[in-house]
Amino acid sequence: MLRSEQPEWQPKSRHLRRWMLWSGLAAPLCVATSIVAASLARPSISLMHQSISLLSEGPQGFFERLGFVIGGILILLFAGAVHQLWPMARSLVTAQRATGGGLLAAGLAIQQGPAPAHGFRIASPWGTLTGVGVVHIVAAAVFFGALVISCLTVAQMLYSNPRWRHQAFYSAFSGAAIMLLLPAFVITADLGGPSGGLERLAGFVAALWQIWLVRWLQGHAAPRDLSPSQPS
Repeated sequence: MLRSEQPEWQPKSRHLRRWMLWSGLAAPLCVATSIVAASLARPSISLMHQSISLLSEGPQGFFERLGFVIGGILILLFAGAVHQLWPMARSLVTAQRATGGGLLAAGLAIQQGPAPAHGFRIASPWGTLTGVGVVHIVAAAVFFGALVISCLTVAQMLYSNPRWRHQAFYSAFSGAAIMLLLPAFVITADLGGPSGGLERLAGFVAALWQIWLVRWLQGHAAPRDLSPSQPS
């Protein structure tokens, strides 16, 4: 037997779903728009061979940095709405908070960073990094890693309900695709291959999944839909 929905969720539902729609949908669109704007401002950057983060360098990178920061805040708002509507989905909420926090930190820390005070530099496939650059790389790793966890968490939750098996497979496929594309991105960056194209493909898969998640929650999910066990 399923427990009945708590009455206190109902007055909050419309307001929080509206926030979830706008913040969750706006985040990937905001990030994508900022990347396109930064790419147009930096035509010398190779889309196939250079990372997205290089677009954040210099004055022209302001659009991308701002897009990352705003996008991170929007995902954090989305995670807060999910927490209020579906408190049982704690793993998803935690993963989405890490996703938003990683994106926000990546926007605040530029990849190469300011000139080091004591000559502190680290070699990497993306060039020489300062301490701030290391923070950026770690934040980007947290962002993508948390996205993979989000995908797999949603897949696990939906798979328990036969009605949502095909959505579960899509979510699992998205997580696996991102998980495979990122190591390929790092390896090809070191070898001079199409690392930029692989990173952008991973970002495209992630953006589509995030948009799908918001639309699915808006259109179908109720607290009982995200319960760990479902009757057939």
